Amino acid sequence: MALAAKGLLPLLLLAGLLAVFLRFGPVGVFRASFPPIEELTFGRIAFPQPGLIRVHMVNGGPEPVTVAQVMLDDAYWEHTVVPDREVGRLDDIVIEIPYPWVDGDPLIVTVVSSTGVTFTQEVAVATQSPEINRSYVVTFALLGVYVGVVPVFLGLLWLPFLAGVSQRWIDFFLSFTVGLLLFLGVDALEGAFALTGRVAS
Repeated sequence: MALAAKGLLPLLLLAGLLAVFLRFGPVGVFRASFPPIEELTFGRIAFPQPGLIRVHMVNGGPEPVTVAQVMLDDAYWEHTVVPDREVGRLDDIVIEIPYPWVDGDPLIVTVVSSTGVTFTQEVAVATQSPEINRSYVVTFALLGVYVGVVPVFLGLLWLPFLAGVSQRWIDFFLSFTVGLLLFLGVDALEGAFALTGRVAS
């Protein structure tokens, strides 16, 4: 028992020293000396219906951020914040703004925090966001069939043909495929080097 106490005593002293260091040492001084770091990231700006803008934001910084004002094209505008104006670390919010946006026009959205820090996002073209309905579901389902099912099915249709040809023709088709892939790879590298030269110049 005495041996265990002797082993735990240094650990307890170390924990106490660390607590004092973090509370009163350089880390605490640095935290008190510098202003809080605020960082709100725009996730999505949606236009669900005429006269309404919905802004999705995430707090990616280490400190909580309080939303104070919202500006649209440098003009303060009424808004509501869901669930709360104070955004904790890694929390997300939705800002709903009743605004008569014009289809096709650009728009600048600025969010102002309680400390005066601004977060700005520009929308190049304002247009109503698509809604998930039966037409969209059918369209994407058909797209998945065209991209994923049809090519595989067409490839399987070649199996009876390949089973009936000689080994020499199979070697020819494989060589042709490898050569085509090499050509595409070299062509892609050449295009990449050309674009790199343009960017560098």
